[in-house]
Amino acid sequence: MIETVDFVGILDEVCALPGADGFIVGRNDLAQSLGKAYAECAAETDALAEDAMAKCVTAGKPVGIFGGTGEDNLRWAAAGATLLNLGDDAQFIHDGLALVARELGADD
Repeated sequence: MIETVDFVGILDEVCALPGADGFIVGRNDLAQSLGKAYAECAAETDALAEDAMAKCVTAGKPVGIFGGTGEDNLRWAAAGATLLNLGDDAQFIHDGLALVARELGADD
């Protein structure tokens, strides 16, 4: 997991280690390592994520990211990500529960 600014800084060296087979970028954790919430520093965090992905791609390592939306995933795929997701587990659970609630006639 690529979750801190410091780790992005040493990622070239980490990619060269035996057994470092692939990476996942955690943007929320990257933002927290800047001392902020993602919403407060999205552009800065995304630039770090792009830097990290470029390092992984250059080293021939697969890299993934929690993209969120389809549009986000297209952006990250263009940056080199090969493992992408739509949403997160909390959103899928919420959406599934909301669907069941609607089917049962309850409000969200």
